[in-house]
Amino acid sequence: MYIGTKDAVEIYAKACRARYGALARRLVTEQAQALLTRGDRSGAEIWRQVAVEIEKAEGRGKPDEPASQPSS
Repeated sequence: MYIGTKDAVEIYAKACRARYGALARRLVTEQAQALLTRGDRSGAEIWRQVAVEIEKAEGRGKPDEPASQPSS
């Protein structure tokens, strides 16, 4: 069975949420930044995608955006 990048990102986001709970997004974002600092742009991009998946699962917007407020 082939697992593509999109599937792997979704699986890893789910695993990070299960293991780290509310800290998952922050830890994943820190990992992306650390890789970017070392010049690993492709690795940082994958971790950024994991952060986006965590945000989706938490019902929020993109990692850099505040959570959307329900309209009245």
